[in-house]
Amino acid sequence: MIQRAPTHTRICLDLSSSERIGAHAKLACDGVGLMRAEYLARALGIHPGKLIADGDEEKFLDLYSQQIVRLARAFAPRQMVYRLLDMSSQEYASLAGGAEYEKQDRGPGFRGCSRSLAEEDSFRMELRAVKRARDMGCVNVDLLLPFVRVPDELARCREIVIEEGLFASAEFELWMTAEWPSTILGIEEFLPHVSGVLIDCDGLMPQLTSPDSNELPAASTPDSIQRTFLDAIARVARACRARGLASSICGESISRNLGMIRASIENGQTGLSVTPEFFDTTVAAVTAAEAELGILPEREVTT
Repeated sequence: MIQRAPTHTRICLDLSSSERIGAHAKLACDGVGLMRAEYLARALGIHPGKLIADGDEEKFLDLYSQQIVRLARAFAPRQMVYRLLDMSSQEYASLAGGAEYEKQDRGPGFRGCSRSLAEEDSFRMELRAVKRARDMGCVNVDLLLPFVRVPDELARCREIVIEEGLFASAEFELWMTAEWPSTILGIEEFLPHVSGVLIDCDGLMPQLTSPDSNELPAASTPDSIQRTFLDAIARVARACRARGLASSICGESISRNLGMIRASIENGQTGLSVTPEFFDTTVAAVTAAEAELGILPEREVTT
């Protein structure tokens, strides 16, 4: 049984594959705050539109639900937040049948809720895979909608999630990502539709700088940009706290910058999701930051 020092801030994992899942599940984390599903799309190798057109939805449902169950059971009873597929049109085009379904270059903004509503059958198919996993006893699986930009789109996506039966379980949580400046500025309009917000720091940071600054390491980011970034996440944290919702952050740009971890906690974030290689350093940074800030830990974490 592995234990770690108790913290007020939830420290979860950010996973992008099922490799070494046994070892990762033994970490004294609070669960999986971000389960990226793109590796499943690459493993299946077929465009969702082609699967539906060919009547092969079961291939998708079987692979996805089995993998979700495998991961969820490894971490149970801890939460696992599954993020819906978040790929570019170019990535989708690389799948079998993708050339037919991605004929138009619909731009980098054709992601998340916008894509889910434009390709509703594919969206519903993925929701059914999550529902199947929960029906198999994995009630620790919750859902994260990526790249949310328009409140009305989020509201409609929530309606579809309800229609697919995921809210039949009272403890089910629907989360959203915030990685677009306009989403941050209007965050209060989104919150009635979700249980929590995950800020994708790697997605947000370039939007606050210049288009060609994606490679700028967080540790060397100019102070003015860091202040703008911290103001943005503080805005989300305040809005979530006012509604009693969780607010968390993820991204390598945070994991590599211990000072920004402290600042994010000071600004009110309730959780962090980091890749396994940064878990130990993040625990140490959070523990030190909470001690300095006088934040009392809530509970001991045990696997």
